[in-house]
Amino acid sequence: MELLFKQRTGDSKNTEKSIIAYFNGKNKPQISTKIKVKPSNFLNQKVVKIYDKHRINALLDRMRLLFKEEQLEYKRKGLPLDKAVLTRVVNEALGITEVKEGEIKLYTEYVPLYMKRLDKMKNNSGEIGLTKQTQKTYKSNINCYNRYEKWRVENGYSPMSLQYGTIEDMEAYQDYLEDEMEYSADTINKRIGMVVAVSRHAKKRKHKVSEDITEYDVPSKQPRKREDIVFLSNEEVELITTPIEDLPDYLLNTQRIVILQIATGQRISDTMNYTSSTFTENEGEITGRIRQQKTNREISIPIVGERAVGIVKTGLFRAISHQKYNDYIKELGKRAGINTITKSKMVVDKRLKEVETEKYKLITSHTFRRTALSLCFLAGIPEYHILNISGHSRVNMLYRYLGRDEGGEQRTKELREMMLKAFE
Repeated sequence: MELLFKQRTGDSKNTEKSIIAYFNGKNKPQISTKIKVKPSNFLNQKVVKIYDKHRINALLDRMRLLFKEEQLEYKRKGLPLDKAVLTRVVNEALGITEVKEGEIKLYTEYVPLYMKRLDKMKNNSGEIGLTKQTQKTYKSNINCYNRYEKWRVENGYSPMSLQYGTIEDMEAYQDYLEDEMEYSADTINKRIGMVVAVSRHAKKRKHKVSEDITEYDVPSKQPRKREDIVFLSNEEVELITTPIEDLPDYLLNTQRIVILQIATGQRISDTMNYTSSTFTENEGEITGRIRQQKTNREISIPIVGERAVGIVKTGLFRAISHQKYNDYIKELGKRAGINTITKSKMVVDKRLKEVETEKYKLITSHTFRRTALSLCFLAGIPEYHILNISGHSRVNMLYRYLGRDEGGEQRTKELREMMLKAFE
């Protein structure tokens, strides 16, 4: 008896399908591994022809090994294998573990226990049970924090400890919400408030919880002072995307990411998730279908730049941490000659200061997203198309993000001129 894998059947060969784990016993129990690939990328029990194949195949091999260990243990005890074995094997390989309340050390370990108690909590009227809408809001806030923890680990930091969490941990989450997710001040207030609420709930249940978390001051709804918005001109975009001689491999890979981020105008957290299945080709035209983490919407963006098309057709890129990306793009900008002396506000030693420096030092992952959206704006692409690309829900939010005409004076002037012509 051995652990085997297959895919769910379906008509479309271009749609990703779950890989199913099962063993060839009497009843053939099966369970989804939560891993999805296209049928053309799953052959002979292995994933092939995609960038992530090595990681996924390692997970499948890990499941096979764990299954053999469970099989030996059950044989020793004289017990038949069942679906519970499959569930345990898949969850352990994926890092999903059931934590007992007395063993909780991390904030994320307490969250599942907190979620199980939503139906037993008191609402504002003092009655037992929260409304479905309130529970939905709680789940949304917690899903956001889980994405942050994933981002945190990818950037070389350990998960936040429930007992030893610090003010710096909370400030780092606030920075993530502001800079990576681009949330409004009101949304940031709610997201941070949820972490504080969950931690206080854990403290009431006699868990050891850091006061730096439970007593953290939820940020006011006024946005903090920000660094100046930095854009690249068309000429600078050409410089940083043109092939550069003698680039080391890590900067060649970084340049490929830059080209696709400019081509799609997405946040770097979404860009790093691109896979071969993100892009489809029909009659020579390539389209990116991208699931935005912040809005949870799938958008379609045509890929039109020659360099971007070439990257899609030649295997995309190796995903790297956001911290490395922000470091590498400055080095890439320096090699590309983006060295115009620029005045700007930037954070130095945790303080916002006016500086005068080479422009490449001011480049961040947001620079390319803002540049892409700004170039669309200047090219006269209608606002509703740009909103679809950016994920902003309102025009004034888009304008604020681009640092353009926040008060609407220019739009009012343009409308006045058009109305004068219309009613002459």
